[in-house]
Amino acid sequence: MDRQEIFKGLQEILRTIEGHNDKVIDSATEESDLKSELGLNSIGMLYIMITIEEKFDISFDDAHVEDFKKAGDVIDYIEAHI
Repeated sequence: MDRQEIFKGLQEILRTIEGHNDKVIDSATEESDLKSELGLNSIGMLYIMITIEEKFDISFDDAHVEDFKKAGDVIDYIEAHI
């Protein structure tokens, strides 16, 4: 699985969060800030981490929510663990 496929999977997950704007998600890049640009709070981050674990069959045992600032940080982690 390449970075583009992982990013598309992350976008799909973001779309499932209530109140998220598809236009914002569609215009997101790896440099998008998870909190200020994509609107994730700590509960949203926990939700996407759990959903990512299920979708990509990985575990976030060695990571913390605050480790991820940008979408690319999440993609890096997924890529390193699949």
